[in-house]
Amino acid sequence: MIQKLIPFSIIVLLSFLSLSVQAQESSKSKSASKLYERGNKTILVNNASRLNTKGLETSPSFYNNGLLFVGEKKNGPIDRKTGTRYFDLYYSEIDKNGNPLPSDRFSKFINSPYNEGAACFNNNQDVIYFTSNNQQNGVTKSSSKSGVVLKIFQAQRGTEDWINIQELPFCSDDFNTAHPSLSADGTKLYFASDRPGGYGGMDIYVAERIGDRWSAPKNLGPKVNTTGKELFPFVYGNDVLFFSSSGHNGSGGLDVLFTDLTDLTNFEPVLLEEPINSVKDDVGFILYNNGQRGFFASNRAGGSGSDDIYSFEVQGGTLLNKLNQNLDLNITVVDDATGKILPATAFYMLKADKDGTVANDEFYDVELVKDNKTTTQIQLSRKKTFDFGQPEGFSNEDGQINVKLEPNQNYIFFLNQSGYNLKEHFYATTNKSGTQNIKVALKLKDCATVSGTVTNQKTNAPIPFADVKITKSCTGEIVPMKSDGNGRFEICLPQGCIATFRAEKEGYIQGLVNLTNPKGNLTPLNADVKLLPFDNSSANKTESEGSGKISEGSVIILENIYYDYNKALIRAGAAKELDALYKLMDQYPTMKIELISHTDSRGEKQYNKELSTQRANAAKNYLVAKGIDENRITASGMGEAQLRNKCSDGVECSEEEHQFNRRTEVKVVSLGAPIDIRYGNKGPEVIDSKKFK
Repeated sequence: MIQKLIPFSIIVLLSFLSLSVQAQESSKSKSASKLYERGNKTILVNNASRLNTKGLETSPSFYNNGLLFVGEKKNGPIDRKTGTRYFDLYYSEIDKNGNPLPSDRFSKFINSPYNEGAACFNNNQDVIYFTSNNQQNGVTKSSSKSGVVLKIFQAQRGTEDWINIQELPFCSDDFNTAHPSLSADGTKLYFASDRPGGYGGMDIYVAERIGDRWSAPKNLGPKVNTTGKELFPFVYGNDVLFFSSSGHNGSGGLDVLFTDLTDLTNFEPVLLEEPINSVKDDVGFILYNNGQRGFFASNRAGGSGSDDIYSFEVQGGTLLNKLNQNLDLNITVVDDATGKILPATAFYMLKADKDGTVANDEFYDVELVKDNKTTTQIQLSRKKTFDFGQPEGFSNEDGQINVKLEPNQNYIFFLNQSGYNLKEHFYATTNKSGTQNIKVALKLKDCATVSGTVTNQKTNAPIPFADVKITKSCTGEIVPMKSDGNGRFEICLPQGCIATFRAEKEGYIQGLVNLTNPKGNLTPLNADVKLLPFDNSSANKTESEGSGKISEGSVIILENIYYDYNKALIRAGAAKELDALYKLMDQYPTMKIELISHTDSRGEKQYNKELSTQRANAAKNYLVAKGIDENRITASGMGEAQLRNKCSDGVECSEEEHQFNRRTEVKVVSLGAPIDIRYGNKGPEVIDSKKFK
């Protein structure tokens, strides 16, 4: 039997000691062969070339809109045991085609002077579990028996960075505990360890969270673990586990397998075939997009360095049937008062982000934000009227709607039935599986829908984002709103109520319309309001030529992009201004911009210059990941060179005053057409708060 030495680049994440395993002759699993042949699936594997370097990149995991992974430090001391620099955690955005973009260092507090390894997150991405050297107060610790070992730590997201770093209770100074992977429901943590009592060098274990405590780890048993090494577990959902092994008669080195966690006693782990597995080491397998896309690391021939990260895509189906975990949701639509079923109810289904923002650009208008004569910002504004185009479908004669939903995803359903109020219903599939049944009740309208459009009296062009005030005589209530990007507005007016619709916009004479909704009427009504422009006002032109346009050379200030502490990594759900900028650039495909990032004065000038450049590039990568051609965006950093107030070096300033200097400017380089959007305002928040002595 030929002895094969596993490259140290892999095992350094385990124990930083050289390991050897027996190479097995290639033996394809019949079950795996059937797995790939069924449905004529094709698996395409690509090197993540924009992420990989001449060094090591391995152990990918999902975070935010991209990948967290392990890579060699860009500079610093050399680890005498490996001959390479120590390892840190890095982050890369994933573009719309599933390709990782250039990376940035992940965290100041988690990344120590020594080694960090594989990590995972909970569903809310506010708790991280990560592998690191055994250390205390920044100094590595070792035992006389095991030397320096690996442990799993957890940390919580704070306002500036990750905080409350704690070692998990089942770790020890006497053996390695590494490579955490958390189940979708957050109750089970799988990991690799060489603790006493295992079957081989490294085994897969699971610990269960019970309240605020972790149970004693349990070995997954002899079907999973062998006399070789079992490493890098990844649990997909709650009941499918992928892992790498040297002991399951694979193609050589470490190979990726999967097993059914619901039947560990009887299920024989299945080897994934080429092109996932190779004659080299294949590790760190992760999966998303309902089993159709994923990533892994390998030291196979043709890579950029010692270990590279690869992406894969399954065409013609999902990786295996077990992974097709779509949830079947049955919605029964009923009358809120009587409980009777409501057939022919139109339904619209939209995905939502974790913060409740609908993941559909057509659901929003783009707005300019102006808080003074010199500062212009940009944001998304949810449309006020219901106009989503054709519905997904209608409830059947039994009032039922049947839809398939993806796991760990948030949805918003809009249900629209004649004579009833529009119903908005939020639904999350996290920790749900199989078939789910829910009832959604609609309330009968006691009012008539009044729709209107604010238009230019001379040109009949719609006036977007006009201020509209509706005064209801029946209640005395005054309802303020704005017309949307097409000049439209909508409100429900009670029966027997008289209302005044008053519209205003800079450059126009105020217009108003009085409207009565007769008693007993639920039929939709119309209240169009026309505004007469002042004689010498630019409003005499068409709206696209009017006030508020963006032209070449215009500068938009992005002050509400939030970064991790002292970093260029954009926080999850904290880039809504960039989302608005993406929508604007998507609407105007000839528009080219320059992103210019600025810091406050605290810190060294050269460091601030580098940090601002990194932040500008992070904003660019965010837009490119959403689908904007990178050639339309240039990025640069000014550091602290262009402060907007007195807060230079040595001047005592408040956090809010420093905040005013931290921004990213969008300079319109070329446009092709003027853009007319609304002006408004929203307040600043802290981007970073670096403490200086």
